[in-house]
Amino acid sequence: MGKKITDEIIEQINELYLKIGVKSRVAKELGISASTVSKYIQEGYVGKADRTISKFDKEPILLTEEKIKTIPNFKEFLTNLTSEEKVQLKELQEKEIYL
Repeated sequence: MGKKITDEIIEQINELYLKIGVKSRVAKELGISASTVSKYIQEGYVGKADRTISKFDKEPILLTEEKIKTIPNFKEFLTNLTSEEKVQLKELQEKEIYL
């Protein structure tokens, strides 16, 4: 059985691929197959050195029923969410961002 591919290894794959540019060399460096490297290359990946961190410095807004009523088409927006978006919304609610 091969090496377990963790999020950290995926990041290493993409960082090395940005630097080296050759899948077989990335594979050799990490001790994995070139096909595994190909599988985990992320299109549009931005390297750690080029990432910027944005700080959210505003007070969160708690949406009350009154505030929701002032937002045009808000209920329609909620009813048109995909299943995946509903799951993401639920996760946000659990992190104390309430709608």
